[in-house]
Amino acid sequence: MWCVGNEWAMEASNFRVYDEVNRLAALVHELDPDHPVATVISPDSERAIWLVQERCPSIDVLALNSYALTEKLPQFLKKGGWEKPYLISEYGAQAYWETPVTPWKAPIEPTSQQKYDYVKKFYRQYIGSQPPNCLGSYLFYWGFKQEETHTWFNVFDDQGRATSLVDAMQQLWSGKQPQLKVPEIQTLLIDGKASPYQSYTVSSGVHQAQLLTNASKGDTLTYYWEIKRRAQFSADYAGTPMPSLKGLIPIPNRLSISFKLPTKPGAYRLFAYAYDRHRHVSSANFAFEVKPSGSASD
Repeated sequence: MWCVGNEWAMEASNFRVYDEVNRLAALVHELDPDHPVATVISPDSERAIWLVQERCPSIDVLALNSYALTEKLPQFLKKGGWEKPYLISEYGAQAYWETPVTPWKAPIEPTSQQKYDYVKKFYRQYIGSQPPNCLGSYLFYWGFKQEETHTWFNVFDDQGRATSLVDAMQQLWSGKQPQLKVPEIQTLLIDGKASPYQSYTVSSGVHQAQLLTNASKGDTLTYYWEIKRRAQFSADYAGTPMPSLKGLIPIPNRLSISFKLPTKPGAYRLFAYAYDRHRHVSSANFAFEVKPSGSASD
């Protein structure tokens, strides 16, 4: 199957772009009449689906990067008049535009365990139920990718270690439980409290962080912590992960650590990782901001 374009319809105000996609799809059919042609959109409403249906008759399969909107796909497809096959070209962990945010607009990332629970429930309800005309689905992201963070969507880390989403998909696709489960991060504690975010001033001193974890019987876990500046909507947002800031965590490879705050005001994340001996990894992070001295902390 060929695919023409990805998320090209987002905020498209010139309807001729639909005509161009149709022209390209017709050209692909002319060059290769033996394979169907798809296009990928983000279904923010039935409008985009209706426009593809009306203006792109050469498209055979509609691919949808739908995430939480998968719940509304039957309604959108019906109102948009799409009766051909479709596929869910992106779904996965609750996305950063779908989660709660901090007062400084940093999205709160779920832990590996929360992503595991979310994807299993989501798949069973909206994909495993085999909705009519749905050809299948693609979990995002089967690899390693920086987008908001270097842990948000990834099924593997940068060293190829598997996250709990591999366990989840093995169960969902095969019905078989993995023999060795990925470590579970139950809670990340900051100064003894399970808080997803916090505002500090530069002079806030030293803080404590601790993981509460669960491992397969007989397994031994190792840990690592690091602090990174939050990626901004610019060249560093997607692509290369943000570098780790040095000198803030004296001993970063323990279950419990102490950490200092960066001296430069801004938005940051404290990342925690738990590794087993079988190339598995789990992660959690704590969003925080540092305000100039004299500012009130939240």
